[in-house]
Amino acid sequence: QLARLYAELGQHEKAVDFLKVALRLINRPDAEMLNLMGLYYADLRDFERAEKAYLAADEASPAWGGPMFNLGVQRWRQGKHEGAITALGVSLAKEPNSAPAKTLTARCLEALDKKSEAQQAKDDAGTSFGSPAQMETWELGWYETWAKSAGDGKATDAAAAERAKRLAKGTLAGEQVIRPELRPALEKKR
Repeated sequence: QLARLYAELGQHEKAVDFLKVALRLINRPDAEMLNLMGLYYADLRDFERAEKAYLAADEASPAWGGPMFNLGVQRWRQGKHEGAITALGVSLAKEPNSAPAKTLTARCLEALDKKSEAQQAKDDAGTSFGSPAQMETWELGWYETWAKSAGDGKATDAAAAERAKRLAKGTLAGEQVIRPELRPALEKKR
């Protein structure tokens, strides 16, 4: 929790240092801490260390696809679409119904001009999303991304309506779209 608070204050170096100490104290790999470390290294633009942390987090968690999803996001942002697809494949092997991972896979395939594979991934993502009202804010962001990419006006409108509803209720509309692990810290601030 302290590492998250440091990160929220923009003190990513302190957050990473705190996580290193915590990992030494527990003397075992912890997937959540390693994943956070990867996110903070990425914020510091130290992508090599971020990747190592994501891979270590993935190794420490046999069922959670989050670290490899985050690695996929990092590679996608760097324009490494093939590498992103590889990381997302590992994430999807652990969480086969992850609509956000399917959505990002489709975006990467589009960037590689693999139109039919991209369309298939996009269709698969569309059937994997649930009701916008049941989504966490970060998932809603990926749903909006999918809806716009798919040209689904009804889904785009549903996502916008849900976001407006949350904003009216005082829910932060701008919460992290990629980082669900930051949400608990944001909830405590309300």
